[in-house]
Amino acid sequence: MVVESAVNETRSRVVPFWMALPSQSIVFKPDTRLRPGVSAINHTIRITMEIPRGNSREDNKARKQIIKDFYAKWIAEHPDKKVWNHSLKSFIHIKGQSINETAGHASLSFESTEAVLRITEVLTNATAQESWRPKYGDKNQKPYSKMCLLRWKNCRLIVGYQKSKNEWVQYYLGSEQKKKAVR
Repeated sequence: MVVESAVNETRSRVVPFWMALPSQSIVFKPDTRLRPGVSAINHTIRITMEIPRGNSREDNKARKQIIKDFYAKWIAEHPDKKVWNHSLKSFIHIKGQSINETAGHASLSFESTEAVLRITEVLTNATAQESWRPKYGDKNQKPYSKMCLLRWKNCRLIVGYQKSKNEWVQYYLGSEQKKKAVR
């Protein structure tokens, strides 16, 4: 992982790697209280993040940490932990199991890790393709009465319907390139 940041004239700003997508630029106004008389001029910070592409254990662990850190940032920006999906005509909720299941499976490939970084777009725009009953005896799928596969571009989203709470919950998010079946 590589993090680059520019230094402005009033102070340096270190930004964690998970706060920006690859090669994203952030514009911020410096705190002028540090130096009286300095005008508030916009400064740009260029942040690049490298997602490991290998298949080693260290690369998988690094990708898993990137996913968990990204979810932490996403939850801070979306405190209600839900996004409206146009295809289901309902909110899709993010829960602890969503993060654990996605981090465990999506960290196995570079493409799936990239798909997780576009979570809001995927949750909003994914369209329903098929649905099925959860696996019998699978403790992770036990709370759901129905599972549904949604796709958007090259992303694959699996959500589960909790009948007791009348809500859809994200179960897995990854890319289509991953051939291993989740269900």
